[in-house]
Amino acid sequence: MLLALGLFVLVLLAFILTEQRSQSSMLPLVLFRITTFSAATVIDLLINFSFYWLMFLLNVFFQQVQGYSDWQTDMRLLPLTLVNVVGTNSSGRIAGRVGVRIQITLGLLIGALGVFAFLAFG
Repeated sequence: MLLALGLFVLVLLAFILTEQRSQSSMLPLVLFRITTFSAATVIDLLINFSFYWLMFLLNVFFQQVQGYSDWQTDMRLLPLTLVNVVGTNSSGRIAGRVGVRIQITLGLLIGALGVFAFLAFG
């Protein structure tokens, strides 16, 4: 685990140094001076880490604790995956109609309701 974290830090530093020296960078680092962009990037990173960590933990829970097979586990995780695919593909259009703040607020509320439902119904 520490080796992977150390490798991540090295690759991140190499990426930052490469981007700083590049004439046409893939990700202009000056964007991170904009507070809104930086905050949105950090929030997005945390949401993605938590989602994929949840997928991993649910996989382990269903197989090791509940005793489900691979197939049964996959069928239980399929709705979560499909909602993620549909939400990701439609989020741009929804944000254009209702605005980003409403979309983010509703998304966080729906996510919280999902967590509470999972805790309540297991």
